[in-house]
Amino acid sequence: MTDHAINNARSWAETISDGIAAMQALERGEETATFDGEEFDDSNTVRERLEEMPLSVRVRDGWRNPGEESDGAEEFEILLSTGGPALRIYGKIDGDHALQWQDWGTPWTDYRDTTDQQDQAIATFVGLFYLGE
Repeated sequence: MTDHAINNARSWAETISDGIAAMQALERGEETATFDGEEFDDSNTVRERLEEMPLSVRVRDGWRNPGEESDGAEEFEILLSTGGPALRIYGKIDGDHALQWQDWGTPWTDYRDTTDQQDQAIATFVGLFYLGE
């Protein structure tokens, strides 16, 4: 089963990378770009498609004493798929993030088999979402 979860993570990393590459190509002035088998001529349309990909985007703050005000969100989760397998991008606000997979009965595990280009694309993808100040 874990192989299925890892393949899911690999596929999502490629999809995100392809989408970001298409969006950036159009932003640079290329007339068309292909993403997910479809041809686009507007970077905003690709951006919207990318923003619609997650199942949820959530943030949370850390431990504090009851009654204390929160300084805002400290962590985020962009949930990409659920079940067996599940996949998310998890990280700290203004900090590191990781693509993590989970399968039935396994804990969240960092997926580390990404290229530098995919890592940059995932960071750009995270930046598409408002995660707080």
